[in-house]
Amino acid sequence: MKTRISQLVLAAIFTLSLVAGNVKAEGTEIKASSLENVKESALEVETWMVNENYWVNENYDMKLISETGLEVENWMINNNFWSTAESYSMETASEAGLELENWMIDETVWGTQNVNTVEKENVLNLEDWMINQNIWNRL
Repeated sequence: MKTRISQLVLAAIFTLSLVAGNVKAEGTEIKASSLENVKESALEVETWMVNENYWVNENYDMKLISETGLEVENWMINNNFWSTAESYSMETASEAGLELENWMIDETVWGTQNVNTVEKENVLNLEDWMINQNIWNRL
C-alpha cells in the first residue's frame, strides 16, 4: 500500500512539474537583442580638469615617486625572531632538478602515432543560419 501511494505522489509531482514548466508567462520575452550595442553618453571635459591652478600645488610634486630598493634587515634573518623552537632552522629549501624519464618519451605509453605530426582541423564552413541577420537581431 505504501509503494502505491508513493508512486501516485511521484506521478503527481512529475505531472505538476511538466505542467508548470510549460506555462507561457506573459512579460518574460526579451524585447531587444542581447548583441545590440549599448551607446554611452559622450564624456565632457570640464574646466577644472584642464585648469593648471587646480593641479599645481607647492606642497605636492607631480614628478614620479620612486621607491627605494629593498634591503634585508637583521630581524628578517634572525632565528630567534621567527622561531621559539630550537630545532627550527632557517635553511634555504632546495629541490632536486627535474629529470626526463623513459616513460615520458616512450611512444607505447602515449600512443603509436608520431609525436612530430601536426594535427589539422577541418575547415569551418559558414552556414546560412550563422550569418542570417533575422536570427541574430530579433526584436
